[in-house]
Amino acid sequence: MMKHWIRVAGRPLVMACASIAVLAGGAHAQCEPIELIVNGDFESPVIANNSISSGVPTPWAWTTAQSGFLFRGQPAAIWPTAYSGSQYVDIGNALGQYRLSQNFVVSRPALVRISWAASAAGTAGVSLYQVLVEREGGGSFVLTPILDAAGPYPPVPGRWKRETMEVYLAPTEVSTVHRLDFLPVGNATSFDTLIDDVRVELVRRVEQLFPGLVANLPHPEFFVTFGAQAVGDGPLTWHWERETTPGVWQTVVDGIDPVLGTVTGSTTRDMVIFEPAPGITVRVRGVATNPCGSVPQDPPWTMNVGQCNSIDFNRDGLFPDDLDLVDYLNVLAGGPCSTTRCNDLDFNNDGLFPDDNDLIALLRVLAGGGCNG
Repeated sequence: MMKHWIRVAGRPLVMACASIAVLAGGAHAQCEPIELIVNGDFESPVIANNSISSGVPTPWAWTTAQSGFLFRGQPAAIWPTAYSGSQYVDIGNALGQYRLSQNFVVSRPALVRISWAASAAGTAGVSLYQVLVEREGGGSFVLTPILDAAGPYPPVPGRWKRETMEVYLAPTEVSTVHRLDFLPVGNATSFDTLIDDVRVELVRRVEQLFPGLVANLPHPEFFVTFGAQAVGDGPLTWHWERETTPGVWQTVVDGIDPVLGTVTGSTTRDMVIFEPAPGITVRVRGVATNPCGSVPQDPPWTMNVGQCNSIDFNRDGLFPDDLDLVDYLNVLAGGPCSTTRCNDLDFNNDGLFPDDNDLIALLRVLAGGGCNG
């Protein structure tokens, strides 16, 4: 399927997967975005200054029977001058009127950033349109919300607005032709929508798509999986980091970590930890790397771990039940555990055992209370 999110004027409007986009540092030329369309500023064919033409911008197409219009300069007061260069297009105002399109090809899994400038041929009403990306021949598609080229209000004559849309093309959709469409969705009373400076760029730097969340573990006898997802050109590698002091991060490796417990998957996008230290709050983050640089999750994951052990003292999978208390008292008195898998007696993990506070904490938790009152 096609995973995507839409941003307009820098504000997320639609989310189809949790996402945070963070650009990696570095100014390597090989890491600059790759442009996937041509003549995005509609400068070809050249028409006369301050004129309107029904010609087709090369290699764009009007995908409806009625052609749109190509503008140069300012033919009349209701139309602005171009956002970029000297020419721009008018896609009309009513649903199904003029539909401007161009095909592009993506040959590998990629994040594609689409941006354009929009304006309205008037200042007294709305100028509604949408942008569509669909796989040629049918299949997945992405459609923006209805956008208004005239807003925000009150409209300003000749104002252009820069918009951005980002689409992640999943591996099942590579090596296929996709089509970018601009289509008006207003009515006969709406103002025409004007489009200029269209760019379709394959993003090469790493961008994180999945923010860290908050994981609350009720007790340390638990496991949790931390996940991350990113896109970028070339193979991605992963590592995970733990915050040791505010703003200071240390690489996590598989094995026993003094804070996180037993760690596996520290070089993949999904790290699993088992039985972390009790009573802690710790932050971890996945870091994705490609030849263009490294980008960590932002925000990172936050893990809160309860102080007391599980009330399933004998680890028989049944809790709360009387046998856990019976086994605890029996082991406290020096007797055996009925399952031979009982936890240690330091139920509240304060380092002191056997002592009365462990039994008090166990009884309190069994009754539905907190570890420490």
